[in-house]
Amino acid sequence: MSEATHQQALLLLQIYDLRREARLRTARAWFLGNFWAESMEEIELVAPQGSDQNAYMRQVASYWDMACMLFNQGLLDREQFFTSNGEFYMVWNRFKPLVGMFRQTYKNPNFFQSMEMAAAEYEKYSEQTAPGYLEVLQGFVQQAREAGRAAMLSKKSSKKKAAKKAKKKAVKKQKVGKKKSKKKRR
Repeated sequence: MSEATHQQALLLLQIYDLRREARLRTARAWFLGNFWAESMEEIELVAPQGSDQNAYMRQVASYWDMACMLFNQGLLDREQFFTSNGEFYMVWNRFKPLVGMFRQTYKNPNFFQSMEMAAAEYEKYSEQTAPGYLEVLQGFVQQAREAGRAAMLSKKSSKKKAAKKAKKKAVKKQKVGKKKSKKKRR
């Protein structure tokens, strides 16, 4: 068991308290239930620029990257952080397929570096304290990813069909309008 300082414990409680803030709670719930993107196109599908969902995605990402940065700098006790904050690891697993793309697109090799470093440390910690846990967790994550991606891609297909239908309707309406204007001219 580690020897956490009083300041580390207080900071951990403050981080927990921030998680209870209404907007962040909404963002976290949306993110964990809906974000399974693996490309920029899919991000645009589930969290288009300017949408609440995009704000939720960015809020969750920045919150956990900041918390992990505090951990990586030694401001939080390792054991306390890992035993009370597994959510950051779930968030990391959602962003992991996108990290290379983000780093390249934004020309920032440090993008999500804090979460990445904390996740690597969490994996070591989990193997030391609960051998086999990560394999079980990864199995659950994979099942959730498959179900979440299927739902996300189904929405994408539905949106495409709706857009195609709306376009046909607009073209038909335009043709009807042209016919009416020709009749008026006669």
